[in-house]
Amino acid sequence: MPLDIFEASKVSSLDYGFQYRFAEKGAHQFAFSGEFSNFVAGPEGAPWERQNQIIIGLSNTVNQSSRLFLEFFSTKGYAPLNFISGGNMDHPGKTHSVRDASSFGFVLGANIML
Repeated sequence: MPLDIFEASKVSSLDYGFQYRFAEKGAHQFAFSGEFSNFVAGPEGAPWERQNQIIIGLSNTVNQSSRLFLEFFSTKGYAPLNFISGGNMDHPGKTHSVRDASSFGFVLGANIML
């Protein structure tokens, strides 16, 4: 599909986040957090139109140096910053962006200081 059919448009982004610490027990500090981001990169209908995401998390900080966490994420749209609206050297006139892509998942992780 030729990409020059879409008009140039301004890029905008919006990001809101919060963290609520709700329990402190000895060396443990528990927190609930959330974040919403809205990235609009192109005109309506363009493959690179948007990428929105929501993240909800729960964490446990231990001894103020290590953190265990669980996060749920959901994304709508896929707009990678490299070659967002074309410029793909291998396939001119094509983009990796997908306006209607969606994904969700869980992340279990740790930041540990030894």
